Amino acid sequence: MRHCIAIDIGGSSAKLAIASEEGRLLGKTSIATPKTKSAKPILDAFVQGTRQLRDIAHDRGIPLAGVGIGHPGFYDLDGRLRDLCNVPALNGVNLGICFQEEFRIPVVCDTDVSCGTLGEFHYGGHSKVKRFLFLTLGTGVGVGAVIDGKLARTTRNCLGDPGHIVVDPDGSLCTCGGKGCLEAVASGWAITRVAEQLVKSGRQTELEKAYASQGTISAQDVFAAASCGDGAAGEIVAGVAKWLAMGLASLCVIFEPEVIGLGGGIAAGAGDQLLNPVRDNFFRMVSPPFARGIRIISARVGPDAGLLGAAALVFFQKN
Repeated sequence: MRHCIAIDIGGSSAKLAIASEEGRLLGKTSIATPKTKSAKPILDAFVQGTRQLRDIAHDRGIPLAGVGIGHPGFYDLDGRLRDLCNVPALNGVNLGICFQEEFRIPVVCDTDVSCGTLGEFHYGGHSKVKRFLFLTLGTGVGVGAVIDGKLARTTRNCLGDPGHIVVDPDGSLCTCGGKGCLEAVASGWAITRVAEQLVKSGRQTELEKAYASQGTISAQDVFAAASCGDGAAGEIVAGVAKWLAMGLASLCVIFEPEVIGLGGGIAAGAGDQLLNPVRDNFFRMVSPPFARGIRIISARVGPDAGLLGAAALVFFQKN
């Protein structure tokens, strides 16, 4: 059984583990991402954590096939990171070269959304699906696709950024600078914005209690209130389901997936409360010739999808 070191870099921390090809994680740890304008302290922290796992693997007699790294943002044709909003100090850095020089074993890097997609595809029981689409709903909206066992790459060495397809041209401004993006109406931050606007409007809702005690309202607060029969919160959830379904219906006429996985922290927490209305709206909207036999399911892998996807880069995505 082959093993590698898997790294899932986030804005506040990075998760690291020794991963087996069958999906077991050993020595899992987390390292805070240093808040700095320089890349070196960040790279030093991640390299040090990787060294510790390498030493653990050596002590246990586990040979390593490589290092897989998932990161936010994108990367250019030369492997340099670009457009990292949450870890801007790493823009321009070639993670692959940095880790290759340090560890002298194969290093493969890809975007966090691509890794999450691979993690769910390979370790969520979908590896025989020819056309797989994965939407992750968290703070933002990310989308990846696997076609014939390989990541689909349309632009920026990945699927681009389908979370910013336009679904509501008369809608709100998005953080990307566009208007009416899917992320601007269905992401975690969009749910929070709409919920807080609702409370400030004076409409009666249980969300007032969350806002009064916390000073903000999370997506989890909205789904919890909706599940208890709060009408205003229910309207927000219904809107999110509608917009997600619209985005997926648009993507389906391009990718014609057999299976759509709905994952990410918010989707996992909401479960069927979100999945069922997304399904209902999707099949009401989608072009029928592109929807034959499509299954929309909740992601099965959970919060380690990014780590397992980073490992999958080493085990399954070599050219």
